[in-house]
Amino acid sequence: MSSLAVSVALPLAEHDVTRPLRGRQAVVEELAEIVGQTRAPARTRVLHGLGGSGKTLIALHVAREVAARGVPVWWVSAAEPSAFVTAMHAVAQLLGATEAELQEQDPADILWRRLEVRTEPWLLVVDNADDVSLLDSGSADLGGARALADGRAWIRPLASGPGLVIVTSRDGDPKRWGRWCALTPIGKLTAADGAQVLLDHTRNRCGSREEAETLAKRLGGLPLALSLAGSYLADNITDPWPDADSPTTFTAYRDALEAGRSDLLTPEPDDDDERQARRLIDGIWRLSVDLLEQRGATGARLLMRLLSHFAEAPVPYRLMLQPSVLKTSSIFVGIDREKLRSILVGASHLGLIDLSTLATPNAAAHGEIPLLSLHPLMRDASRHAEDVGGDYLSLAARLLCAAVQDEEETSPQDPKQWPKWQLMAPHAVLLLKDLVDQEKIDAVLVASVARVADLTIRQTHVRGLYLLAHTQYRALQEACTTALGPDHPSVLSSRHGAALALWSLGGVLAAQTEFREILDIRQQILGEEHPDTLIARHNLAGALRERGDYVAAQAEFEAVLAIQRRVLGEEHPNTLTTRQNLAGVLRERGDYVAAQAEFEAVLAIQRRVLSEEHPDALTTRQNLAGVLGERGDYVAAQAEFEAVLATRRRVLGEEHPNTLITRHGFAGVLQARGDYVAAQAEFEAVFAIERRVLGDEHPNTLTTRHGLAGVLQARGDYVAAQAEFEAVFAIERRMLGDEHPDALTTRHNLAGALRARGDYVAAQAEFEAVLGTRRRVLGDEHPNTLTTRHNLAGVLQARGDYVAAQAEFEAVFAIERRVLGDEHPNTLTTRHNLAGILQAAGDYGAAQAEFEAVLAIERRVLGEEHPYTLITRHSLAGALAKHGDHPAAMAEYQATLSVMERVLGPRHPTTLAARKNFEVARQTMASRRGPVLWHGPGKRRKGKKK
Repeated sequence: MSSLAVSVALPLAEHDVTRPLRGRQAVVEELAEIVGQTRAPARTRVLHGLGGSGKTLIALHVAREVAARGVPVWWVSAAEPSAFVTAMHAVAQLLGATEAELQEQDPADILWRRLEVRTEPWLLVVDNADDVSLLDSGSADLGGARALADGRAWIRPLASGPGLVIVTSRDGDPKRWGRWCALTPIGKLTAADGAQVLLDHTRNRCGSREEAETLAKRLGGLPLALSLAGSYLADNITDPWPDADSPTTFTAYRDALEAGRSDLLTPEPDDDDERQARRLIDGIWRLSVDLLEQRGATGARLLMRLLSHFAEAPVPYRLMLQPSVLKTSSIFVGIDREKLRSILVGASHLGLIDLSTLATPNAAAHGEIPLLSLHPLMRDASRHAEDVGGDYLSLAARLLCAAVQDEEETSPQDPKQWPKWQLMAPHAVLLLKDLVDQEKIDAVLVASVARVADLTIRQTHVRGLYLLAHTQYRALQEACTTALGPDHPSVLSSRHGAALALWSLGGVLAAQTEFREILDIRQQILGEEHPDTLIARHNLAGALRERGDYVAAQAEFEAVLAIQRRVLGEEHPNTLTTRQNLAGVLRERGDYVAAQAEFEAVLAIQRRVLSEEHPDALTTRQNLAGVLGERGDYVAAQAEFEAVLATRRRVLGEEHPNTLITRHGFAGVLQARGDYVAAQAEFEAVFAIERRVLGDEHPNTLTTRHGLAGVLQARGDYVAAQAEFEAVFAIERRMLGDEHPDALTTRHNLAGALRARGDYVAAQAEFEAVLGTRRRVLGDEHPNTLTTRHNLAGVLQARGDYVAAQAEFEAVFAIERRVLGDEHPNTLTTRHNLAGILQAAGDYGAAQAEFEAVLAIERRVLGEEHPYTLITRHSLAGALAKHGDHPAAMAEYQATLSVMERVLGPRHPTTLAARKNFEVARQTMASRRGPVLWHGPGKRRKGKKK
């Protein structure tokens, strides 16, 4: 099963300066010196040796030393295959690679192309690569085998440059590593160095150096064994009343080991070094656990056994070791927080576990997450200790589920919560795998753990890693199907999540098909009115809406709403969500009056039932602001956006995604009002925060950058606008592919920027390319397809090809009348510009008739003072002048200008253009054609999916 999001940050466990690294200084200094040098004999170093020989500690010291110099360090664990691959993907993404690149090309190729061109120092550590074949299989099978020794797998030759790769492994067979790898054996410590480790731990209080050397020899010079023995003695000598049988000297400790298991110190004839080391660690583990329990930390042995069932990854123990859950098990009867704390502190003092913390993105407000880690040998010793009874696997699973049982379903959407979900992910994966592998499967527990895994994947989706989320959902689906059957709710939930990821990747048709199949199954098993059935039908409606089938989408939303009203009630959150999305479809269909009425009705209920500041109420109020803007009431729209923004800033904070979305909408209203300077400042401020918080390639960041490009174009800075559109398009086509709706929208608006610069040939070529793709992917009658065709007609008009332009406008108009209706804003825009073509061709009478027809509808549907109505009235004045009716033209110009100055403001670009035309008409009694209406940029809406 695929691993979930993992950290590649340098482990930051507290370093005890009183216990320096002994016997390894030379290798640390050598490796640290290589980082930053452009030439070195070998830039891939394999530290190999026994488990517990200190390989990881050496790598950690090197990493800390170079990190202190400001060098980026990426730390990847190779202990678990899927987590390793995910972590290597994460390194590639930190270096600028995208999800699309990692899917379409060999991920290792992508990673190494980026590493090889870096001019700044860097360090990559691959820890615990004991299964060397894992490094072979990490790369996709493209063009043949990619074995490590061939130099084409995850670890590759690095001939020059300032970087370094360190791999730690128990496997030192040169045949398994390429000739370009420098193998550095990490052997046992000498008696003198081993004795110094013991003396460092005990601060010279447990015997002479000679006695320490004797014990070091008997412990085989194994650093982990020395550290455990030293921690044991150091802790014991600080005990005010140590047990009489507990050793407090080097000699007594050796005697205790021999008394307990003489075979630990006397190798069997067929034992290799690895087996000897494991048997030795087992004995030390038992001795340390015995000491803990002798001191009253009853349950230490049981807790270590429990911890061994979690993944080989840090455990957020305050979340996952809740005493209230532990004591419900027969294994931990009577345990409480104080007893648990005593065990953890004691185990840490004895070196059985490591305690550390993980800083959260907002550590000042949310603190740090305490973590617990086990050395792999300690984990093995704990897991394979003598059977003391009890179902540890089930208890571990229940602890995981309890850790998130109070979490809202929306928690993974909050960036402040992402570190917690990332920490949970590997444990959810391993526990689910182990539960599924059981001979007798506990279906209820599997389903509960699957829910946790689902939430961790949701966090991946929200972060914009759609491809990874889709892969993980499919893996979750496979595991749940094996254990629970194809129609189990957990299986359908994972299918549903995969469909949402597909939708985000641009596969709306495939998502729609999947939603329909899920809906059919849920209807058969759960019935028409079950909440899960309604959710599937709701999202099917959303997919229909995304594909431009507004009639079918409205019908589905209305059907869902009717059931929810009857079953859940008028005021249930799901009912309100559906009603809000129905309002969105009405908005898409151009029925702004009905949409506004729906939003206002939903908001009234939410204010009464939830509160003025509830997130759902704020979302509705923001959508209402959007409709007010589309109705041309920019003053009211701006006021609503400002009110929502003030509340979200106060309640959620300046950098919460919802706050930024509202600020983005506010910038859009400023732009619509013609205040381009303020709009640009807002877009730039939002963009700066999103780049820092979400990253350059997050969908929200790209949407804001797209909006910034639009306002630059509106200000006449066409070069900068084109550059921004090109930058966004380059990222989107790499991340999402050329045919994703977002990429096509950006390319469409890039064509508009080219047209604004007067490069009509390039603009026409871009519009034609987008049109070809949209026709094939979306169909001839999708609104986005028609928008592109409409704007292509505008370029043909600008190039003077009036015949071709008129034919395109007429074709678009015919489809829009049939699909959207005569009164839809898009239909009216096309009819308006068709009138402009007739006027340009000299058919002034027909042009005047068309403008008058459009104006009559806009006055009735949009209102007398809507910006579109005013522009059409202005264009009609131009047609009257062309037709020779100058007095009527002057009257229209003057009346329109008066309203524009009051409604839009005297400095709005449309007002300025109208005033200019009025002055020209007054001076010459000959009109110029008024401003041409263009379809909107097909902006992407940040809607809420249920």
